[in-house]
Amino acid sequence: MDELPRRDDGAREPGLVRFKIKMQRSYAEFDAAQRNRYLDGLARIAGCTRAQIEAHQVFIRGCVIHEFEIPAVVAERLMELFGKAQRGELDDSALDDIRTFLAQENVVDYKDYKVVTIQVHDERPKKAAIFVHGWRGDEVSFGRLPEWIESQTGWKSAVYSYPTGIWSPSPSIALVSAAFDNWVRDNFPEAALAIIAHSMGGVVVRHALTEQPLRDTPLDTKLLVLCESPETGAAIASLAAKVPTIRDQQLRELDPDSPFLFSLNKWWDKWVKTNVPAVCRVRSLVGTSDDVVSLNSARGTDTDPIPVLGAGHSDIVKPKSEKGEVVTTIARLIREAGKAAEPGTLRSGDAAVR
Repeated sequence: MDELPRRDDGAREPGLVRFKIKMQRSYAEFDAAQRNRYLDGLARIAGCTRAQIEAHQVFIRGCVIHEFEIPAVVAERLMELFGKAQRGELDDSALDDIRTFLAQENVVDYKDYKVVTIQVHDERPKKAAIFVHGWRGDEVSFGRLPEWIESQTGWKSAVYSYPTGIWSPSPSIALVSAAFDNWVRDNFPEAALAIIAHSMGGVVVRHALTEQPLRDTPLDTKLLVLCESPETGAAIASLAAKVPTIRDQQLRELDPDSPFLFSLNKWWDKWVKTNVPAVCRVRSLVGTSDDVVSLNSARGTDTDPIPVLGAGHSDIVKPKSEKGEVVTTIARLIREAGKAAEPGTLRSGDAAVR
Protein backbone atom coordinates (compact mmCIF):
# COMPACT_ATOMS: atom_id res chain seq x y z
CA MET A 1 0.00 0.00 0.00
CA ASP A 2 1.51 3.35 -1.06
CA GLU A 3 1.38 6.45 1.03
CA LEU A 4 -0.37 9.71 0.13
CA PRO A 5 0.27 12.66 2.45
CA ARG A 6 -2.44 15.16 3.29
CA ARG A 7 -2.90 18.04 5.68
CA ASP A 8 -4.70 17.31 8.89
CA ASP A 9 -7.67 19.67 9.06
CA GLY A 10 -9.23 17.90 12.04
CA ALA A 11 -12.47 17.16 10.17
CA ARG A 12 -11.78 13.58 9.05
CA GLU A 13 -12.46 10.43 10.98
CA PRO A 14 -9.46 8.36 12.10
CA GLY A 15 -8.64 5.15 10.21
CA LEU A 16 -9.56 6.41 6.76
CA VAL A 17 -7.76 5.28 3.62
CA ARG A 18 -7.57 7.25 0.39
CA PHE A 19 -8.69 5.36 -2.72
CA LYS A 20 -8.18 6.34 -6.35
CA ILE A 21 -10.10 5.07 -9.37
CA LYS A 22 -9.04 6.08 -12.88
CA MET A 23 -11.60 5.86 -15.71
CA GLN A 24 -10.76 6.10 -19.41
CA ARG A 25 -13.56 8.50 -20.33
CA SER A 26 -14.16 12.14 -21.17
CA TYR A 27 -14.57 14.41 -18.18
CA ALA A 28 -16.77 16.75 -20.24
CA GLU A 29 -19.20 13.90 -20.94
CA PHE A 30 -19.21 12.66 -17.34
CA ASP A 31 -22.50 14.37 -16.55
CA ALA A 32 -24.69 14.22 -13.45
CA ALA A 33 -26.58 11.13 -14.59
CA GLN A 34 -23.38 9.19 -15.29
CA ARG A 35 -21.86 10.36 -12.02
CA ASN A 36 -24.91 9.23 -10.04
CA ARG A 37 -24.86 5.82 -11.72
CA TYR A 38 -21.16 5.48 -11.01
CA LEU A 39 -21.43 6.47 -7.33
CA ASP A 40 -24.43 4.24 -6.70
CA GLY A 41 -22.63 1.27 -8.24
CA LEU A 42 -19.43 1.94 -6.34
CA ALA A 43 -21.24 2.20 -2.99
CA ARG A 44 -23.07 -1.07 -3.69
CA ILE A 45 -19.85 -2.92 -4.48
CA ALA A 46 -17.91 -1.37 -1.61
CA GLY A 47 -20.60 -2.23 0.92
CA CYS A 48 -20.79 1.29 2.32
CA THR A 49 -23.09 4.25 1.91
CA ARG A 50 -22.71 6.75 -0.89
CA ALA A 51 -22.48 9.49 1.74
CA GLN A 52 -19.32 7.88 3.14
CA ILE A 53 -17.68 8.05 -0.27
CA GLU A 54 -18.80 11.60 -1.00
CA ALA A 55 -17.71 12.99 2.39
CA HIS A 56 -14.09 13.56 1.27
CA GLN A 57 -13.96 13.13 -2.49
CA VAL A 58 -12.68 14.93 -5.55
CA PHE A 59 -13.05 14.33 -9.30
CA ILE A 60 -9.99 15.31 -11.34
CA ARG A 61 -10.18 16.44 -14.96
CA GLY A 62 -8.46 14.83 -17.96
CA CYS A 63 -9.66 11.31 -18.08
CA VAL A 64 -11.85 11.02 -14.99
CA ILE A 65 -9.95 10.33 -11.77
CA HIS A 66 -11.97 9.86 -8.61
CA GLU A 67 -10.21 10.19 -5.24
CA PHE A 68 -12.06 9.63 -1.98
CA GLU A 69 -11.52 8.47 1.59
CA ILE A 70 -13.15 5.37 3.08
CA PRO A 71 -12.51 3.09 6.08
CA ALA A 72 -9.53 0.77 5.65
CA VAL A 73 -11.68 -2.38 5.67
CA VAL A 74 -13.80 -1.02 2.81
CA ALA A 75 -10.68 -0.16 0.82
CA GLU A 76 -9.32 -3.68 1.35
CA ARG A 77 -12.61 -5.15 0.11
CA LEU A 78 -12.54 -3.04 -3.04
CA MET A 79 -8.92 -3.94 -3.80
CA GLU A 80 -9.64 -7.63 -3.38
CA LEU A 81 -12.85 -7.69 -5.42
CA PHE A 82 -11.51 -5.48 -8.23
CA GLY A 83 -8.38 -7.64 -8.45
CA LYS A 84 -10.26 -10.93 -8.58
CA ALA A 85 -12.74 -9.61 -11.11
CA GLN A 86 -10.01 -8.36 -13.45
CA ARG A 87 -7.86 -11.47 -13.12
CA GLY A 88 -10.81 -13.85 -13.44
CA GLU A 89 -9.57 -15.90 -10.51
CA LEU A 90 -13.04 -16.89 -9.38
CA ASP A 91 -16.03 -17.85 -11.45
CA ASP A 92 -18.48 -16.43 -9.03
CA SER A 93 -21.75 -14.84 -10.01
CA ALA A 94 -21.16 -12.35 -7.21
CA LEU A 95 -18.31 -10.95 -9.30
CA ASP A 96 -20.49 -10.37 -12.34
CA ASP A 97 -21.76 -7.10 -10.91
CA ILE A 98 -18.18 -5.97 -10.28
CA ARG A 99 -17.02 -6.93 -13.79
CA THR A 100 -20.01 -5.11 -15.25
CA PHE A 101 -19.21 -2.02 -13.15
CA LEU A 102 -15.56 -1.99 -14.21
CA ALA A 103 -16.45 -2.36 -17.89
CA GLN A 104 -19.37 0.08 -17.87
CA GLU A 105 -17.39 2.80 -16.08
CA ASN A 106 -14.21 2.14 -18.13
CA VAL A 107 -12.08 1.63 -15.02
CA VAL A 108 -8.46 1.20 -16.10
CA ASP A 109 -6.68 1.62 -12.79
CA TYR A 110 -7.35 1.65 -9.07
CA LYS A 111 -5.19 2.11 -6.03
CA ASP A 112 -5.43 2.61 -2.28
CA TYR A 113 -3.17 4.84 -0.23
CA LYS A 114 -2.34 4.90 3.40
CA VAL A 115 -3.12 8.43 4.55
CA VAL A 116 -0.16 9.99 6.31
CA THR A 117 -1.20 12.83 8.59
CA ILE A 118 1.03 15.88 8.35
CA GLN A 119 0.67 18.29 11.22
CA VAL A 120 1.12 21.83 9.88
CA HIS A 121 2.28 24.22 12.57
CA ASP A 122 1.78 27.90 11.91
CA GLU A 123 4.42 29.63 14.02
CA ARG A 124 3.27 33.14 13.17
CA PRO A 125 2.09 34.96 16.31
CA LYS A 126 -1.63 35.09 16.93
CA LYS A 127 -1.34 38.11 19.25
CA ALA A 128 0.96 41.05 18.59
CA ALA A 129 1.78 44.28 20.42
CA ILE A 130 2.88 46.80 17.78
CA PHE A 131 4.78 49.98 18.78
CA VAL A 132 4.72 53.02 16.48
CA HIS A 133 7.10 55.89 17.26
CA GLY A 134 6.51 59.58 16.68
CA TRP A 135 8.10 62.42 14.72
CA ARG A 136 11.91 62.13 14.60
CA GLY A 137 11.67 58.81 16.43
CA ASP A 138 13.10 55.42 15.53
CA GLU A 139 13.18 51.77 16.61
CA VAL A 140 14.81 52.62 19.97
CA SER A 141 12.30 55.33 20.93
CA PHE A 142 10.56 52.91 23.31
CA GLY A 143 13.65 51.67 25.09
CA ARG A 144 12.92 48.27 26.68
CA LEU A 145 9.17 48.84 26.81
CA PRO A 146 8.37 46.37 23.96
CA GLU A 147 10.52 43.69 25.64
CA TRP A 148 8.82 44.17 28.99
CA ILE A 149 5.33 44.20 27.49
CA GLU A 150 5.97 40.92 25.68
CA SER A 151 7.28 39.37 28.88
CA GLN A 152 4.26 40.45 30.94
CA THR A 153 1.52 39.71 28.37
CA GLY A 154 2.80 36.98 26.05
CA TRP A 155 1.90 39.15 23.04
CA LYS A 156 4.70 39.25 20.46
CA SER A 157 6.18 42.77 20.41
CA ALA A 158 7.59 44.64 17.43
CA VAL A 159 8.39 48.26 16.57
CA TYR A 160 7.26 49.79 13.29
CA SER A 161 9.82 52.35 12.16
CA TYR A 162 9.43 54.84 9.31
CA PRO A 163 11.39 57.78 7.86
CA THR A 164 10.84 61.03 9.73
CA GLY A 165 12.70 64.22 10.68
CA ILE A 166 13.52 67.70 9.45
CA TRP A 167 16.64 66.77 7.47
CA SER A 168 15.60 63.25 6.37
CA PRO A 169 12.90 62.26 3.88
CA SER A 170 9.54 62.67 5.58
CA PRO A 171 6.70 61.23 3.50
CA SER A 172 3.19 62.36 4.29
CA ILE A 173 1.38 60.74 7.20
CA ALA A 174 -1.13 59.21 4.80
CA LEU A 175 1.68 57.36 2.97
CA VAL A 176 3.27 56.25 6.25
CA SER A 177 -0.14 55.00 7.33
CA ALA A 178 -0.54 52.91 4.17
CA ALA A 179 2.97 51.50 4.58
CA PHE A 180 2.20 50.64 8.23
CA ASP A 181 -0.94 48.75 7.18
CA ASN A 182 1.06 46.78 4.63
CA TRP A 183 3.86 46.02 7.14
CA VAL A 184 1.40 44.64 9.68
CA ARG A 185 -0.24 42.40 7.07
CA ASP A 186 3.17 41.11 5.94
CA ASN A 187 4.45 40.36 9.43
CA PHE A 188 1.36 39.61 11.53
CA PRO A 189 -1.35 38.22 9.23
CA GLU A 190 -4.54 37.29 11.07
CA ALA A 191 -3.07 38.31 14.45
CA ALA A 192 -5.06 40.13 17.09
CA LEU A 193 -3.38 43.50 17.58
CA ALA A 194 -2.65 45.82 20.47
CA ILE A 195 -1.09 49.00 19.07
CA ILE A 196 0.91 51.36 21.28
CA ALA A 197 1.49 54.63 19.44
CA HIS A 198 3.57 57.59 20.60
CA SER A 199 3.02 61.18 19.53
CA MET A 200 2.69 61.40 15.71
CA GLY A 201 2.64 57.60 15.63
CA GLY A 202 -0.88 57.87 17.03
CA VAL A 203 -1.89 60.04 14.09
CA VAL A 204 -0.43 57.46 11.71
CA VAL A 205 -2.37 54.64 13.36
CA ARG A 206 -5.63 56.58 13.59
CA HIS A 207 -5.44 57.27 9.87
CA ALA A 208 -4.79 53.56 9.20
CA LEU A 209 -7.79 52.53 11.27
CA THR A 210 -10.14 54.92 9.46
CA GLU A 211 -9.05 53.21 6.22
CA GLN A 212 -9.95 49.70 7.43
CA PRO A 213 -13.60 49.81 6.26
CA LEU A 214 -12.19 50.07 2.73
CA ARG A 215 -10.22 46.82 3.07
CA ASP A 216 -11.59 43.35 2.30
CA THR A 217 -10.00 42.06 5.50
CA PRO A 218 -9.67 44.75 8.19
CA LEU A 219 -6.85 44.57 10.71
CA ASP A 220 -8.00 42.82 13.87
CA THR A 221 -7.19 45.65 16.27
CA LYS A 222 -8.32 44.96 19.83
CA LEU A 223 -6.61 47.88 21.56
CA LEU A 224 -5.05 51.22 20.68
CA VAL A 225 -3.02 52.99 23.37
CA LEU A 226 -2.23 56.59 22.44
CA CYS A 227 0.74 58.00 24.36
CA GLU A 228 0.93 61.77 24.16
CA SER A 229 -0.58 61.73 20.67
CA PRO A 230 -1.80 65.13 19.40
CA GLU A 231 -5.39 64.68 18.29
CA THR A 232 -5.84 68.37 17.66
CA GLY A 233 -2.26 69.08 16.63
CA ALA A 234 0.85 70.35 18.39
CA ALA A 235 1.98 73.92 19.07
CA ILE A 236 5.49 73.20 17.80
CA ALA A 237 4.01 72.24 14.45
CA SER A 238 2.06 75.47 14.35
CA LEU A 239 5.28 77.44 14.88
CA ALA A 240 7.14 75.40 12.26
CA ALA A 241 4.42 76.11 9.71
CA LYS A 242 5.34 79.81 9.99
CA VAL A 243 9.02 79.19 9.20
CA PRO A 244 9.49 79.16 5.40
CA THR A 245 12.74 77.17 5.55
CA ILE A 246 11.07 74.24 7.31
CA ARG A 247 9.31 72.16 4.67
CA ASP A 248 8.79 68.98 6.64
CA GLN A 249 5.52 67.47 5.35
CA GLN A 250 4.75 65.54 8.53
CA LEU A 251 5.29 68.54 10.78
CA ARG A 252 3.04 70.71 8.67
CA GLU A 253 0.30 68.07 8.82
CA LEU A 254 0.50 68.19 12.64
CA ASP A 255 -0.35 71.90 12.60
CA PRO A 256 -3.61 72.33 14.59
CA ASP A 257 -5.06 74.19 11.60
CA SER A 258 -3.94 71.71 8.93
CA PRO A 259 -6.58 70.42 6.47
CA PHE A 260 -5.10 66.96 7.00
CA LEU A 261 -5.98 66.88 10.71
CA PHE A 262 -9.40 68.40 10.03
CA SER A 263 -10.24 65.60 7.57
CA LEU A 264 -8.69 62.85 9.69
CA ASN A 265 -10.58 63.82 12.85
CA LYS A 266 -13.86 63.89 10.95
CA TRP A 267 -13.39 60.29 9.83
CA TRP A 268 -11.89 59.30 13.19
CA ASP A 269 -15.01 60.47 15.03
CA LYS A 270 -17.14 58.28 12.75
CA TRP A 271 -14.84 55.28 13.26
CA VAL A 272 -14.86 55.69 17.04
CA LYS A 273 -18.63 55.95 17.15
CA THR A 274 -18.99 52.65 15.31
CA ASN A 275 -16.11 50.62 16.74
CA VAL A 276 -15.32 51.79 20.28
CA PRO A 277 -15.54 49.97 22.62
CA ALA A 278 -17.44 47.09 20.98
CA VAL A 279 -14.68 46.19 18.52
CA CYS A 280 -11.60 48.05 19.73
CA ARG A 281 -10.68 49.84 22.94
CA VAL A 282 -8.94 53.21 22.64
CA ARG A 283 -7.08 54.56 25.69
CA SER A 284 -4.92 57.65 26.14
CA LEU A 285 -1.85 58.08 28.37
CA VAL A 286 -1.10 61.75 29.06
CA GLY A 287 2.07 63.08 30.68
CA THR A 288 1.59 65.96 33.08
CA SER A 289 5.01 67.45 32.23
CA ASP A 290 4.75 67.30 28.45
CA ASP A 291 5.79 70.59 26.84
CA VAL A 292 5.11 69.40 23.26
CA VAL A 293 1.51 68.11 23.28
CA SER A 294 -1.12 69.67 25.53
CA LEU A 295 -3.17 67.61 27.95
CA ASN A 296 -6.41 68.25 26.07
CA SER A 297 -4.92 67.35 22.70
CA ALA A 298 -3.37 64.16 24.11
CA ARG A 299 -6.64 63.20 25.80
CA GLY A 300 -8.32 62.61 22.45
CA THR A 301 -11.61 60.74 22.53
CA ASP A 302 -10.82 58.77 25.68
CA THR A 303 -13.49 59.62 28.25
CA ASP A 304 -11.21 58.31 31.00
CA PRO A 305 -7.63 59.30 30.05
CA ILE A 306 -4.82 58.02 32.24
CA PRO A 307 -2.47 60.73 33.58
CA VAL A 308 1.14 59.77 34.17
CA LEU A 309 2.39 62.18 36.81
CA GLY A 310 5.64 63.91 35.99
CA ALA A 311 6.04 62.23 32.60
CA GLY A 312 7.44 64.29 29.71
CA HIS A 313 6.86 63.86 26.01
CA SER A 314 9.64 61.34 25.36
CA ASP A 315 10.17 59.57 28.67
CA ILE A 316 6.51 58.54 28.90
CA VAL A 317 7.30 55.67 26.48
CA LYS A 318 10.82 55.01 27.77
CA PRO A 319 10.28 53.72 31.32
CA LYS A 320 13.28 52.95 33.50
CA SER A 321 11.91 49.78 35.06
CA GLU A 322 9.71 46.84 34.08
CA LYS A 323 7.68 47.68 37.20
CA GLY A 324 7.11 51.26 36.09
CA GLU A 325 3.61 52.67 35.90
CA VAL A 326 3.53 52.88 32.09
CA VAL A 327 4.67 49.25 31.70
CA THR A 328 2.18 47.80 34.16
CA THR A 329 -0.65 49.98 32.85
CA ILE A 330 -0.16 49.06 29.19
CA ALA A 331 0.26 45.39 30.12
CA ARG A 332 -3.02 45.51 32.05
CA LEU A 333 -4.86 47.20 29.19
CA ILE A 334 -3.63 44.52 26.77
CA ARG A 335 -4.74 41.70 29.08
CA GLU A 336 -8.16 43.32 29.54
CA ALA A 337 -8.61 43.78 25.80
CA GLY A 338 -7.59 40.16 25.19
CA LYS A 339 -10.16 38.87 27.68
CA ALA A 340 -12.90 41.09 26.25
CA ALA A 341 -12.34 39.79 22.72
CA GLU A 342 -14.55 36.78 22.07
CA PRO A 343 -14.68 34.56 18.94
CA GLY A 344 -17.06 35.90 16.35
CA THR A 345 -16.80 39.58 17.31
CA LEU A 346 -16.52 42.16 14.58
CA ARG A 347 -13.03 42.96 13.39
CA SER A 348 -11.79 46.51 13.49
CA GLY A 349 -13.50 48.51 10.75
CA ASP A 350 -16.10 45.89 9.76
CA ALA A 351 -19.02 47.94 10.96
CA ALA A 352 -18.00 51.30 9.60
CA VAL A 353 -18.26 52.52 6.03
CA ARG A 354 -16.18 55.44 4.86
